[in-house]
Parts: sequence; structure tokens; C-alpha cells
Amino acid sequence: MLLRDLTIENYRSFDKYRLDNLARVNLLVGDNNCGKTSVLEAVHIITANGKISCVTEALTLRECWTDKRRVRNGKEEDIPNVLALVHHNGTEVIADGKSSFSVTANGTYKQVEVTVKVEDSELVEIRSNALSDGEMFRLEIMRLDSSQFPRPPAPTSRPKIDTKRAMELRHIPNHVFVPSRGLGSARSAALWTTLLRSKKEALVERALSVVDDRIQHIIVTPNARARSGILFDRGDERVSAAEVGEGTVFMFSISVALAGSEGGVVLIDEIDTGLHYSKLADMWKMVIQSAKDLDVQVFATTHSLDCIRGLAEAVERDPAFTDDVAIFRIERPGEQAVRFGGDELRVVIENEIEVR
Repeated sequence: MLLRDLTIENYRSFDKYRLDNLARVNLLVGDNNCGKTSVLEAVHIITANGKISCVTEALTLRECWTDKRRVRNGKEEDIPNVLALVHHNGTEVIADGKSSFSVTANGTYKQVEVTVKVEDSELVEIRSNALSDGEMFRLEIMRLDSSQFPRPPAPTSRPKIDTKRAMELRHIPNHVFVPSRGLGSARSAALWTTLLRSKKEALVERALSVVDDRIQHIIVTPNARARSGILFDRGDERVSAAEVGEGTVFMFSISVALAGSEGGVVLIDEIDTGLHYSKLADMWKMVIQSAKDLDVQVFATTHSLDCIRGLAEAVERDPAFTDDVAIFRIERPGEQAVRFGGDELRVVIENEIEVR
């Protein structure tokens, strides 16, 4: 089921904000620090029905640690700045006690509320409640201390948490968050292995041809935790991901995320990372067609006008994509994103309407 609308309350810098009439492929644009990535995180959380690991993943990606130290069991520890998740009285800091944020999609049929409990300026609990399809309820509680957030984290590390689930009655759809630096070699390799089992590797190989038409096959070595363990076969030679450009590596992340999220959601921060402007229309064609074929909903961000032009060109080449795409300009102050549909993209470009 596609998300049709989204409301965010008290999350990061948002007091209350709405995005209406979401499409299959949604591009978020706007000024620096306007909240584009925060919108992706909110979608990530509600897509997972409030799964707390998505909250901790957002913290890990943003490296949310404070400079405060404490001594526990004779060892000094950093205190995680989990409170940065919650918008309160115009700031991102809350006093001791409880505070919460919520994300609602498709009216009230899908809603998540996350409450954080603070004692003596330290987070002691995160509680997540989710209501889906008007009847299914999920509750998840995480109790933690700062030792569960090592600093600095390895790119693929995950906090070890003690989670007690009271009830979980809904299947969590596939969803992948692709940060602006990509998924990382280990995550990409794991997804690639899954795709081989389900015989979906052809989609990834076609996607990589957008940036390098010499690539014929992909080889992932066992325990590939570095780029040198991912090889691109060009027919007459094999080169590792460490030897190619950032655009190729990022396209690999995007394509394995799409192919591995059938029936779910893919979130891509800075979708044009490392890509030459001449490749952007073909990139968008691949993303839109893959999203339609696999029933995936895509949310992406960009700062680039070339990226927007590439989307407009892809729609112009194939008018069948018109109803599948939308651009949302995230503005603050304000309570609602400005929407541009697929049929408005050419007008936006021709009239140089500022949507970034």
C-alpha cells in the first residue's frame, strides 16, 4: 500500500508539517537544513510501524552523541543525544521527564508515536506505539544506556539493544534507507546475496549500465566488508568498487535497495550523489520503472537543479511516468510542503521556478 499523505509532529525541527498527495516516486527539495532528511527518517519510522531499530539507525547515521561523559562500572562513557529526535518549544532539547513525536500517514490508518523517557538528563527508555489499518496495534519498548552507542561507530555497526515486544501483529514491509554516503560495502553485499537467491540481479546490472555500460556482471567476494571485495566485471577486466567513481558505487547502493524492497519503500538521501548531469535522466528512468515493476514507493532528496531537470527529461521521454512522480518543496516556516506534479515539471524548468 502506497503512502498517500504524511503528517509529522514534534520530530526534530518540525513542530507540525504535512505532505499531501504523495506519488510513487517523490523528490524532496529545499534549502539546507530545511528538514528533507528528517522527512526521510519519518517515512522510515512509519514504514517500519515504529520499529525502534529505525530510530536508533537514524541516530547512528547522524552520529548523535553528546560531549557529556559519565562513569559507570568504573568506566567513562559517552551519553547518546537521543533527545535531538524530539522538537520541544522550538528547540531540540527537552527537560527531564517524557516527551514524544508522532508520524501519521494515510489519515489515521497508520500512526506511530514514539515517547522518550529521561532521568537525570539521561535517556533511559524509548517506547513506540503504532496503530495500522485502524485495528492492528504494536508496542515496543527499549531500555538502554550509553554503552549501547559506541563512539565513533563503524559504518555498518548497529546498537545492541534490550527490546521487549508486547505485541506485533503486522508484517513489516521491506524498506531500505540509503544515506548520502551509500549503504556501505557490507550492507550492499548482503542485499546483493539476497538478490542472487531471488534471481533479481539483472535489475542491478541494468542500473549500473547507466553509469558504466561496460559492466556485465557483479561479483561479491565472501565477507565483503570493504569496497575491494565488490568487483565489477567489464568483460576484459574486473575492477573493484574501490577503483571506480562514487557515482558507480552509489548507483549500486540505489539499485540493490530497489531490487531488495519489492512491495515496500526505498528512501534515498541526495539521489544524484556522484552522478554526472548527463546521466540523470537515465537514472530517473531506471528508478521510476523499477519502482513501478516492483511496487516500490520512493522518497529521495536533492539540492541539484540538474537532478530536477533530469527528472523532467525522463517524464518528457516517457509520458507514462507523469502520474508516478511528484516534487515536494520543503519550506520553513510553514506547515505544508508545496507539491509539483509530473505534468508541471516542464513548466517549472521553462519558467525557472525555484524549487530547490
